[in-house]
Amino acid sequence: MITQSDNLSYRELPLRGGGDTMPALGFGTLIPAISETTNVSRMALIAGFRHFDCAERYRNEEQVGEAIREAIQAGSVTRDRLFITTKLWNNNHRPERVQPAFESSRNRLQLDYIDLYLIHTPFAFRPGDNQDPRDQNGNPIYDDGITLMDTWRAMENLVDGGKCKGDRLVGRGSRPTA
Repeated sequence: MITQSDNLSYRELPLRGGGDTMPALGFGTLIPAISETTNVSRMALIAGFRHFDCAERYRNEEQVGEAIREAIQAGSVTRDRLFITTKLWNNNHRPERVQPAFESSRNRLQLDYIDLYLIHTPFAFRPGDNQDPRDQNGNPIYDDGITLMDTWRAMENLVDGGKCKGDRLVGRGSRPTA
């Protein structure tokens, strides 16, 4: 017998600007043990999850991507039935860092495109390879030379380039202006 909560597995929400949808229920991939990520992601796919919420910050996109690739190759799911979200981390807010960070996430996830790319948090850290730059007192080092609008514009270029399907969520007419 299917209960109301079981129906969430199959419910999809309509997206603004067209006939596209996204699953109402998503699987968060902040999994403490990276060694368990592939197996846990496999189990989530078997359980029926089709939306995966990933992030560069979680440092496990490669393992999530492995489970997704295996499921697609096995024929248990097709890419068009999945909705993959990942996020830009704070040290990559500068426009020249957005596309390389996006491509790195896409490659780790082993996908041709990402459905939704988000800004993980609305503040920028000093750019570089260190995800948590700190001063001598242990305080985060912020990047005051960049605005969210600068980061947003760089992210719009990803949509325009076709590797991010974010245009399903934000129509050109509703984009913020500076």
